[in-house]
Amino acid sequence: MPHWESVVRTAAAPARIVVLLAALLLPAALACRGAGAEPLRWVDWAGETHRQVVVDREPGQYLGHPTTVLLSDQRSILTVYPKGHGAGPIVMKRSEDGGLTWSGRLPTPASWATSMETPTVFPVDLADGRRRLIMFSGLYPVRMARSEDEGATWTGLEPIGHFGGVVAMSSVERLRSLDGELMALFHDDGRFFRRPTSRYERIPGFEPEYGHFTPGEEPWVAAVRFTAAELDEASSAAPINVPAKPVLRVGTSGDYPPFSTVEGAAGASEAAIRSGFDIEVAARLASDLGFDLEFRPFDWPDLAASIAADDFDLAMSGVTWRPARAAVGWMSRAVAAGGPCVVSAANSPELPRRVAVNRGGILERWTRERFGGGSEVTAVDDNLSLPGRLERDEVDAFITDSFEVEHFGRDGWRRRCEPPLDRKVFWVAPEGADELGPAVDRWIQRNERWLEARREEWFGRGQHRDELDHLLDLTARRLAFMPPIAWWKSARGVPIEDLERERVVLEAAERNAARFGLDPQAVRDWFALQIDLAKAVQRRTPAAAPTLELEAMRPALIRLGERQVRSLRALAAGAVDEPDSADFGVLAPYLSRAEVDRVRVGLTRVLAGLSSTPR
Repeated sequence: MPHWESVVRTAAAPARIVVLLAALLLPAALACRGAGAEPLRWVDWAGETHRQVVVDREPGQYLGHPTTVLLSDQRSILTVYPKGHGAGPIVMKRSEDGGLTWSGRLPTPASWATSMETPTVFPVDLADGRRRLIMFSGLYPVRMARSEDEGATWTGLEPIGHFGGVVAMSSVERLRSLDGELMALFHDDGRFFRRPTSRYERIPGFEPEYGHFTPGEEPWVAAVRFTAAELDEASSAAPINVPAKPVLRVGTSGDYPPFSTVEGAAGASEAAIRSGFDIEVAARLASDLGFDLEFRPFDWPDLAASIAADDFDLAMSGVTWRPARAAVGWMSRAVAAGGPCVVSAANSPELPRRVAVNRGGILERWTRERFGGGSEVTAVDDNLSLPGRLERDEVDAFITDSFEVEHFGRDGWRRRCEPPLDRKVFWVAPEGADELGPAVDRWIQRNERWLEARREEWFGRGQHRDELDHLLDLTARRLAFMPPIAWWKSARGVPIEDLERERVVLEAAERNAARFGLDPQAVRDWFALQIDLAKAVQRRTPAAAPTLELEAMRPALIRLGERQVRSLRALAAGAVDEPDSADFGVLAPYLSRAEVDRVRVGLTRVLAGLSSTPR
């Protein structure tokens, strides 16, 4: 991603910002640093709890991404960090004894509560000999606060130019050749250097990767204390080689063009040559998240069992979102959308007598629902054999989808495709649902521009996905759970309306809204609308045998609610164009036209409410 230099003049007058549009050459920078003969060593003090001090911890509240500055007395330390995941009100604490003990949360200017990115703080020496502390808060525009008294008092956050950046600034250095001038470095991935002007340039919510010190709890802030002598002693006995990267195990079928195909030896051996949209995406995803990549083959009838058993970390093979799947593990943001296609010879009857479909996938279920009453349905184990069966007149038609149909078509064959409402996702196994799932979603969000280029390459057409599309997709996913919930309630004589459960859901929505600095009432109204529509879907769902247990569906619904609030926060961070009818097509399987209009009005209201919220 491109990097930009900023030069900050810090003199007696207010600071001036000069932006130099000059790309930094990382290899050259590393060469200047030099390569020592002594190898790097790996020192791990995670188990030495006597070195560790809790700086801040709050049950149920995400705390992380601290930056620190050593003050002039060479003993006092100031730290700032967001109260939230990347974005959130800035918290400031101080230690007077080198990190042994820490103050409570110190008072801060009101504007610090509007921070949209991880704050960073630096000491700078001015040309007149004074020392100043400066703190930055990123996204658009980058803002800065100043302290002239070692952090005792601070100014509010003020814009420093018409540009933005991620975790700005990453470093600040004095330029010796220019008296009183500083060079500040940050990175911009193409979204922030100018104000977004349309929904396709919207600034999404940006959330860094993270880990947990305590499994099952929100992250918290800790300090580790050691001397230079202790570090030298530990490093002299430390292993030379840095620990190997963890392995990301990706399940893939190898029989589903253009998502996943394999040539050569079967299985996961190095002789197998894999290609496809999901194969290319998996390689970049693993690299960006710090993993080595290992492919593991699966057969479609065994996919659900393999995911439940954590046979691999995630499945990437053109997997379609469905409620039964979403109840297990984590299903990512959509990366593409398609629909079933019926492929038949030109002279085949309109209602084919013999139909073939790949065994075990979503398409087999669709085929049996559509043709099972009047046609002979054959489920095959070799998906790639479907065109040959039609060529040999063994079947009158076969079922594929709008992605695969381009690879399976022949001159003279007919194809009829359903609307592209099936969302393709990455399926994360339960073991990694809490951490890997959100990390994969954030990666997809950040890499949409690159993913769109891959869709053009592999699908022959683009399918631009943005945050509004994601929010409406999450809304559709909640509605898709309503028929299984209605079946479960009907079988047990449970009434559709559950006021106590509705109260719990609405209060959770308000808490999540407050956590992300959103207007709780606006978010509550949005969820109240969805509850009303959900009951309408349940009431008109015909009775059928239950397919899922309520206790299996409820965690997935809770996650969908949390993810909607995150998406609303992302939408509130940038300009949003008026949605058009096509944006709401994903809701068509569940809602009437009048109900879709209610969603349209509700969405307009919630976004207007969020955009007017003081930030």
